[in-house]
Amino acid sequence: MPLRGISTAAIFEVTAGDKVAGHADVARNTSSATYVKLKEIELTHTTGTLRIFFRARSSGAGSAGPAAAIYRNGIIVGTERVPNSVTFQEYTEDIGGWGVGDKCQIYGKTSNNPCEVDLFRISTAEGKGSFNNLVD
Repeated sequence: MPLRGISTAAIFEVTAGDKVAGHADVARNTSSATYVKLKEIELTHTTGTLRIFFRARSSGAGSAGPAAAIYRNGIIVGTERVPNSVTFQEYTEDIGGWGVGDKCQIYGKTSNNPCEVDLFRISTAEGKGSFNNLVD
């Protein structure tokens, strides 16, 4: 039975791993006091558990204020990360339950200095998946 118009033969069922299958590496930042979307990758033919990696930092003078988290379709599913440094901090989480058409996103906010995010990566054990970068 087709899933959202896609033959099930074309669906990749994946598990979290260390082989990068999708990425959006361009640095994005925000000075918003409320969470805003900074990165977004759509799963086009992929379901399962993903290993999600990103880097975040305070991009202003000093280091107070920024936070970032992994979202699925606009809803937080990851741990809120607080990178209180001007040096990029690395974060990785394995999150399951992804389906075709889901959007894996990184949101950021700040109470003081801008929050900057880069090197958004999705990795699988299989090293495959089908993704569409919506916000690099």
